[in-house]
Amino acid sequence: INAEYGERIIPVNFHKSGNIFGAFESMNLLANIQANSIWSVSAGGRSVFMVPRITDKIGHNRIRKEFGISCDEPPLDLQGHWKVFKEIYEGYSGAKDWYNEVLVFTNEWFKHSNDAKWLKFQLYICKLCWFQSRLLRDAIEFGLLWSSFGNEMSSRNLRPRPYLVETLKQLLSIANGVGVSFKPAVDETTLPVACIQDAYLNCYNLKTYIPTIMQPCKLQTDVTKSYYSLALPYSALI
Repeated sequence: INAEYGERIIPVNFHKSGNIFGAFESMNLLANIQANSIWSVSAGGRSVFMVPRITDKIGHNRIRKEFGISCDEPPLDLQGHWKVFKEIYEGYSGAKDWYNEVLVFTNEWFKHSNDAKWLKFQLYICKLCWFQSRLLRDAIEFGLLWSSFGNEMSSRNLRPRPYLVETLKQLLSIANGVGVSFKPAVDETTLPVACIQDAYLNCYNLKTYIPTIMQPCKLQTDVTKSYYSLALPYSALI
């Protein structure tokens, strides 16, 4: 689940196989509340990137010709990696099918809000909403703690640069399990890793470094150690 601001894609939450998403929208429907969602949903990770630099024009041209990539220039920032990865997969001959299957609760499931027989289903949706709202509740709690920290800096007449303050804020939010950090993609849950790495090893001719691809994660929830890139900063969603 992502928040989109122009060209910026900010990962908000991640759902694994078997998870249910859209619980908040379902509750709005059951409660007859009109609300427009500000989130977008994608299959796999949108905020993925290669750790080694892939800005070599000669290597990029080889990949562009081999896989029919539309980008004439190599990606100049980490945000641009996803589009190139996507087109490599689409043009990769013999790539395994990479897709998600989504089971949908149709409108018929939500036309019985006043029927006692459907209370168990509605209760399940309510519990699911409360569980999934933990992200927002934790963000509010972190926001209050950050306000206390800001007041302490003001009382000591400290005026650090805004960039340092935002970086510290993001690192603390990551440590609290609210902010997004990254971990190496070791399987194909988030994206078709194998064909992308093969393209950069054997077509781009990446020789010096391993083509490690990073995917978003939450510290404490997914991993106990993670990576934060100063080249791909995310403002804490609070």
